[in-house]
Amino acid sequence: MKKALPVIAGSVAVTGLILKEIVLHETFQMITGKKNSILGKKLFNRSDKRVPSEEEKWLLNQESETVSITSFDGLKLVGHYLPAKSKTPKRILLMMHGWRGTWAKDFGIMAKHLHERDCDLLIIEERAQGESEGRYMGFGILESRDCLRWLAYLRQRNKDKLPVYLAGVSMGASTVLMASGRGLPYAVKGIIADCGFTSPYEIIIHVSQRCGRKLPRLIKMVDRRCSLIAKYRFNDFSAVEAVKKCQVPVFFAHGMKDTFVPYYMTLENYEACRSRKTLYLVEDANHCECFGKNPYKYMERMWNFFGWD
Repeated sequence: MKKALPVIAGSVAVTGLILKEIVLHETFQMITGKKNSILGKKLFNRSDKRVPSEEEKWLLNQESETVSITSFDGLKLVGHYLPAKSKTPKRILLMMHGWRGTWAKDFGIMAKHLHERDCDLLIIEERAQGESEGRYMGFGILESRDCLRWLAYLRQRNKDKLPVYLAGVSMGASTVLMASGRGLPYAVKGIIADCGFTSPYEIIIHVSQRCGRKLPRLIKMVDRRCSLIAKYRFNDFSAVEAVKKCQVPVFFAHGMKDTFVPYYMTLENYEACRSRKTLYLVEDANHCECFGKNPYKYMERMWNFFGWD
């Protein structure tokens, strides 16, 4: 029996290490991976069962042009260019969707209104999502660098004839805010940031608490793995840090009933922003619902702020 005890203890230790590795791998995949974990699918990937909205169907049925670029790290990134309804567009919007979102779902309703109001739209599919290449999402840290590549593409295509505006929802909002801290080309005249978070680390901690667990030690382990595999860390950059360098007007929006990305994060981004800014809060809106609650009021506030004709 005494000889068996070390064997049993060793087996328990090995089993513990295996379980620890499984939990770490599954958590890492859930947070960053294009291939979601089993737990992640149960928690966050319920959209497969939803019925697409009429606006989403409308956007998918438009004759948009599928375009692509190469990212700074060699990935093929895909976007969809939808010209304005009129033959005389007045601006271009570069639009970036959220974490585990899609270009059509996240922008269906907004795209329809903008398309009808003289706006060309370039709606991209974020790295490691949709048809774009990549194994790991970057929570805005990597995507903000992709954003600059898309802006270079627009400059080549547009020749700076039209002003460009960045628009993002959720992670896409944080992405365009982070891009503002990396140095924007002259053609960019403003930013629309709807329900963005402050930093990857803070939103990941918030979501883990929302799921009923406070897992700072596990998140730190995931962060280290992210550094080794995905080549970035959750605190490498933040929207709060970036907007201190922002030099273009920013339209901030957030739903006050948002339980996924709390609206106080937009308040922090707003307070840190050093450029001209406005804040549009919607009392009865949850995550990414601000535009849908009252499209015409949203459009009016945005139009007036940017001085669009």
